[in-house]
Parts: sequence; structure tokens; C-alpha cells
Amino acid sequence: MFAPALLPALLALALACSGGEVKLGRASINQLSVVQGSLAVRSVTLDHSGAKLKRVEAKGEGLGVAFVKELQRFPIALGTDSELELPEGMTVRIEVTVDAKELPVGDRSGLLTFIFEGATLELPVEWSVVEPPKEGDDDLPIPKPSSDWSTKYSKEGPQPRVSADRYTHDFGKTLSGEQLHTEFKLKNEGEGDLVIIKVGAQCHCTLSELRLPDRVVPPKELKLKEGYGTLKPGEEATLDCIVDTAGLAGLTRKKIQIYTNDRARSPLSLDMVMVIDNPFELSPASISFGDVRYGEPVERVVRMASVDQGEFAIVGHELPQPPVMEVEYKQVKPRKNEVCVWEIRLRSKDGLPCREHFGKLKLALDHPTIKSLDQLHYSMRVVPDVAWSIDNRRSPETITLGVVKAGTNDVRTVVLENKNPKIPYKATGATITSRLGTESFAAELITIEEGQKYEVKLKVIKPPKSKAFSGELQIAADSPTLPLLKIKFSGIWSGPITPGGTPPVPADGGASGGR
Repeated sequence: MFAPALLPALLALALACSGGEVKLGRASINQLSVVQGSLAVRSVTLDHSGAKLKRVEAKGEGLGVAFVKELQRFPIALGTDSELELPEGMTVRIEVTVDAKELPVGDRSGLLTFIFEGATLELPVEWSVVEPPKEGDDDLPIPKPSSDWSTKYSKEGPQPRVSADRYTHDFGKTLSGEQLHTEFKLKNEGEGDLVIIKVGAQCHCTLSELRLPDRVVPPKELKLKEGYGTLKPGEEATLDCIVDTAGLAGLTRKKIQIYTNDRARSPLSLDMVMVIDNPFELSPASISFGDVRYGEPVERVVRMASVDQGEFAIVGHELPQPPVMEVEYKQVKPRKNEVCVWEIRLRSKDGLPCREHFGKLKLALDHPTIKSLDQLHYSMRVVPDVAWSIDNRRSPETITLGVVKAGTNDVRTVVLENKNPKIPYKATGATITSRLGTESFAAELITIEEGQKYEVKLKVIKPPKSKAFSGELQIAADSPTLPLLKIKFSGIWSGPITPGGTPPVPADGGASGGR
């Protein structure tokens, strides 16, 4: 962290500007949590009357900078000379990227220095790298104390009795992105000393502090340690709780558990209940790219409107790592009954792996009460630039051959066609693998148009060893998107089997349909 003597100067953003022609829209970036292995982006506006960027210096790990003007993004190489021109009157946004891909969990700080022709701006950046959430965290049990508290803290004689001023707190209706705060009063109503051993909470909950009669337990100690202190008979403690509603929706319940040496009432459970609504109108409500052909980026646009939440601004975004799309946003003119509207433009990245991609786009907001929106789900399926078909089926990964009669030769034909003439697709070979051996099947590769179109014929060359058979057709190619296509097949043989084979009885009694 920065030395205390430097903080006032940094927070005041003492800028060496000539005539105040260059100014940042915020003094610092702080209170930023970045999930380990992910990347977060925060935006800073730049007010200027025409300037030339000379250089950007960075102190600290994981920082990156890009300038965005008129929806065009210009990444800046840190520590090297730049000649980026900012024409007068042009709106400019600075994107600060915090990359926690390889950083350990913990607090981080850095300093970005923007050197313009005749002006120098400094921007402190403070953030925390946090552990990634586990799937189904809300359903997992809250961690118990690691120590054997039943013997360590329990004593014979007068016993303690833990109680709370209430066991359920109802926040009522609230908006996604708000941080909710409440306090629970804990009291020892017994005759013996009450030891507070461990306090745990479900995800989205933060235990900010525990105030005991003789000390205050900070959040880090609440999370990492056990055995916080003792309440004498009649004494009280206060537990501060915060719920971050980002990403939550509908009726939601969060639980806190308090472990003490009260053998009859440990753990003590405290519930927080809320009904969470989306504060903004999103059109569309989720982002579906559908099938995206490899090498052909696709754009989607989302309108985010405020009707009764007043003015807001999108100041940053976060995507799972590695990011699968470029994100741009700008304020646009509102329609009837709308107060404030932002347009979010999403463009799928080129060269993504051919598979399903899905996740959530999290937006950081500048708003009096709503600091983030964590409800924009996205999905896309990147498909190869080579299409294949069998009969009338497109891109099948399995083939059911049904009953194959003796004497059948060409059982199925796979047709492969290159949909991207810029990248040649050159099939190099076709082979068969089978649990029953490869000797019964063969694959023949036929070139229809070199680099563009091929056929592969799946053949039976002799009776298999079993009535029921299965295998896999593998087509190799010189292609960046489909180097090896695997198609599984299965069927029932109707004729004699290879001598020495075992004829199992098919599950359907041989009633499968033929070709």
C-alpha cells in the first residue's frame, strides 16, 4: 500500500497541468475485488481540450491501459513512447485493466502515470485478489470451526446461554447491485462465560466486524481465526453484516452461523431475507450470440435503461478469463419514460476455440446506491468453418446405423465442405477405431474439390465379431479449427459373424430400424 505521507497528494490528484487542459474524471480506483484467474476493467473519463499522449508509466502488477475514442480502442504499451493524438472536442475514456490471472490472493496497489505534452496525471489503483467462488456456494454448509471446541471451551458448572435480538432480518424489497447492511445483537443470558468461537456466512455476505465489550474483531480475523473473545453473563456484542446483492434475484435467503461454547444452542443461525428486483431495464435481458462461425465475429447490442433509478454511468466491466468478447458502452438518448440509457455493444472475439462459451458480464456503475449489475448472461457456440453432413443431418457427432445387412458396402457417406475459402481445409486421412477391432470397417477419403470439399465413405469390409458393433470414424485434416473430426457409430449386424466371435442378444431384440 502507499505510504501515508503520499496519500493526501495522490487523493488530491495534484496534477502538473498547464492551464488545466487535461483532467481525469476520478481521483483513484479503489475498493475493487477481482476474482483470481479473471480480469476486471474500470473506466476513467478524460476531460481535455486537445492533447498528445507521450507515455504511460505503471508501478504494480497486473495493470493495463487502453484509450477509447469514438468506440475505437487503442491499447497502450506501458513504459514506451506513444504518439496518440486526442483532437479537441472528442470524448475519451481510459480503460484500466486489472489482470489477476496469475496473481496470488491478497491486497494489491499500483500507480498509473499519464504523461501528456505539457501535463502529467497520476491515478492510484488499489484492489484485492479474491478466491474464485465455488459452484453451488449457496448450497454448501458454512465452514465449521477447525478446533474441537466441545472440549476446548466447555466447562462444568454454570453454563452460558447465547441469544440474539432477532433471528431473522427481512430487508424487504431491494434492487440488485445494492449493498445491504444490518446489525445483530448477541447476548449471554446464562450464568457462565460465553466464548464466541467462530462466525461464518454464506457467499454474498460480508461480516464487517464483531464488537465485543473489550475489543473490536476486524473482518480478516473473523474469516481466518477462531476464538474471538468472551461475553460475561449479561454482556452483549454487536455483529455487523453486509449483503452484496449483485447477481442475486427474486426471493433470497442468506444465513450466518455462530459457534459458541453454549452446547445446547451452537451453532446459532441468523437469517437475512430479501426480495431482489432488477433496477434497470435490459433489452434483451440476456445475450445470445447463437452459432458463431470460426473466423466470423458477431455483434450484439444491449440497451440498459433507467426508468425510476435516476442517472447512472457504466464505468467498467468484468468477464471470466479468458474473455470471449470485446465490450464497448456509451450513453445514448433516452426514449419516452426513460431517464438514462446506455448502449452496450458486444463483439465476439476472433479465433475462439470451437465449443460452447457462456458466463456473465458484470458491469461496474457510478450510481448513488447501485454499484454493479451482475445479471447479464451471455452464451455462444463457436462452430468450425468446416461443415459436415451425413444424409440430411448437419454436424452430427454420432451415427446410428440400425440393422446392417450382409453384403452392404458403403454404409454411410460423410460430406465435408469448407465455409471459409480464406482458410483452406485439407483432409489428410480417415481411419476407424472400434472396441470390437478395426478389421471389420474401413474409411475411404475422396477429394471433390481440393481444400474445399471432401467425402468420406464408411464401409463394412467383412462381418464383425459381434452382432452389436460400435466404433469411431476419425477424419484428420490440415485445419486450425477442425484438425480431427470424431464421429461415433453403432449398429446391429444381420448376417453371419466372424468365426470365433460371440453373438450377443441386442437390447431391442434386433428390432432397430435399418437404413
